[in-house]
Amino acid sequence: MQFKDKSLGAKLVIISTIAALLTHLFPWVEFGILSSNGFSQTSGLFMLLFIYPFYNAITDKKINKIIGVICAILAIFFGLGFVGSKQDELFGRPFNASGSGVYLFIFCAVVLIFGVIKMNNAKLKEIE
Repeated sequence: MQFKDKSLGAKLVIISTIAALLTHLFPWVEFGILSSNGFSQTSGLFMLLFIYPFYNAITDKKINKIIGVICAILAIFFGLGFVGSKQDELFGRPFNASGSGVYLFIFCAVVLIFGVIKMNNAKLKEIE
């Protein structure tokens, strides 16, 4: 099945997964002129949570929406935990060194939730 023939939910899942992968190229940690992208922060492991929905969207198989939503919610929690881990105090004031990439990743995980919910299982094949 081509991309144009997929349901809106499957399209959202595919786009959000690709966008989440691209966010790892953005800075995930910024401290003045120093920055570090997502791959060097080992946050690429967060992408494991996108595999189940992405695989089902690509192969046109029926998705268990509860598992898909749990994967997306865990991705949001891990992203927020990453933001929290970069919180520190500098010269007596709170400072957060999180970069733009982690916030875009969290947004992609929210889009993933909507995509999983909107996936039309009636058009998809049953799991064999």
